[in-house]
Amino acid sequence: MTSLPEPLGCDIPKSEYPEEARRLGIEGEVKLRLVVDEVGHVRDVMVLRDPGHGFGSVAQRSAKVYCRFRPAKKDGEAVATEIPYTIRFEL
Repeated sequence: MTSLPEPLGCDIPKSEYPEEARRLGIEGEVKLRLVVDEVGHVRDVMVLRDPGHGFGSVAQRSAKVYCRFRPAKKDGEAVATEIPYTIRFEL
């Protein structure tokens, strides 16, 4: 791999914050494994660490919708690859 994907943005709207966590005043961090395709879109998401309270499912869905990357390159060509990624939810 010549270069890994570079995050271009992952701005998850506050409206996506898990309702249970918001009600309880809880913040959280979800560790994910993302498959970023050759155009920089998230094609698959696996939750590796979920603090509960709805964070995992929201992070999994939101990563596909809101996160964009500059794709990985191998020998100058864009390629799909897997990367670890963390989404932090803050009130």
